[in-house]
Amino acid sequence: MKAIERCLYSRNGHYYFRASLPRSLHPIVGIKEIRLGLATQDLSLARVQTAQLQYEFSRKLRQFQTSLIESPDPFTDTLVDQFLNEVDEFKSAIGYHLPEKLKKLYFNRKRVHKPKFSEVVEKYLADHPTESHGTLFHIENTYSLFQELMGDPVFKDITKTEAREFKTRLMKIPSNAKKTHSIESFEGVDLDSLTGKPQHPKTINNRLAYLIALFNWAIRTDYYHGANPFSNLKMQTKKASGARRHPFKTDELKTLFQSPLCKNSKHPSLLWVPLIGLYSGMRLNEICQLYVQDIREEDGIIVFDVNDDGDDKALKTSSSRRIIPVHQELLKQGLMEYAAQIAKEGHTRLFPDIPMGTSTKNYSSVFTRRFMRILVALNIKRQGLCFHSLRHTFIDGLRNAGVERHIVMTLTGHQASKTVHDGYGYGYNLAILRDGINKLRFQP
Repeated sequence: MKAIERCLYSRNGHYYFRASLPRSLHPIVGIKEIRLGLATQDLSLARVQTAQLQYEFSRKLRQFQTSLIESPDPFTDTLVDQFLNEVDEFKSAIGYHLPEKLKKLYFNRKRVHKPKFSEVVEKYLADHPTESHGTLFHIENTYSLFQELMGDPVFKDITKTEAREFKTRLMKIPSNAKKTHSIESFEGVDLDSLTGKPQHPKTINNRLAYLIALFNWAIRTDYYHGANPFSNLKMQTKKASGARRHPFKTDELKTLFQSPLCKNSKHPSLLWVPLIGLYSGMRLNEICQLYVQDIREEDGIIVFDVNDDGDDKALKTSSSRRIIPVHQELLKQGLMEYAAQIAKEGHTRLFPDIPMGTSTKNYSSVFTRRFMRILVALNIKRQGLCFHSLRHTFIDGLRNAGVERHIVMTLTGHQASKTVHDGYGYGYNLAILRDGINKLRFQP
């Protein structure tokens, strides 16, 4: 096709009007240009018609762009179809009739692909990998549950209405419903017929939070336009005074560590994992996933190397990667001798008696159940007391020993609020950290 002048082209003695659409509209409309055959083989008349079409096209294009800005859903097919129909009727604007074979626009409009919920989830998970196997399990489980309850809708078509409906259906599902009712999927299940203890509001809110995060990402990456449909849907709950974790009391520590239940030759982890938690402040999974080589000497100091260097290891946050001097009490109790024995037996992991959870893909889920059974058997289980309470006990112990707050945060892997000062240097040296952690005193 030969260009005569702006928007006017010829081919085999026929004249055509061609006008390009702005690049930003290409993915919305599905085409790059408008092409319209002119009902004349006279160049002078073709120029007049082209001028008229240019004016009319510019006017319609401005109206279309304005409607996109004002519409709550800028990708609605209604606006696009209306715009294309108006372009197709340009003949009436210049007062002539096109031959039948030239009535339609000379292009094939390609429909814009509208990714479904499952497709966007796949892209989100690939672009937003979590640092925790356990968190990833709950995230994927939530997105699968959404599809079971709501199907697999076009992602951009999910509105506040669908979000509210998902929450309504979610609240009808009792705790552990699949296991209790032997259900593989909730698709097609009469949710009103399910019986059992309601899900905890925190569980429901966690699922809604995972969906909020998904849609926030989708908005940033142009997979969704408009306000987040899951915002402000979380359940309002009153935080009970006993809901938080509480530190162990001195007598509870004595009962725990002096109990024969902890000194189990078949499961040495029942003693060592809580001891390490008490004297290092490490999170449960950080301890359970330790390799033998993660206890090593650096600058003459025995340390725990908390890392995720392994396919079966994960950290909660980037600040969780850290070096912790081994407390003198752990050395006194024989930790190095235990590690040497485990290595001699040919094990890579420090606690080979702890298997990985089949669903959560971490080691802490199995140990959590074992530890809770011990607390119950020793009659020291109370509201807010769990393994994580050892971390609270550790932090309180350092506070009471007068250890500087930032040293405590360094040892526990807590991220401080960033300042310019924090960006300089490498932090505290191991000798300072060792002196700080050894100020901790317990008598378990």
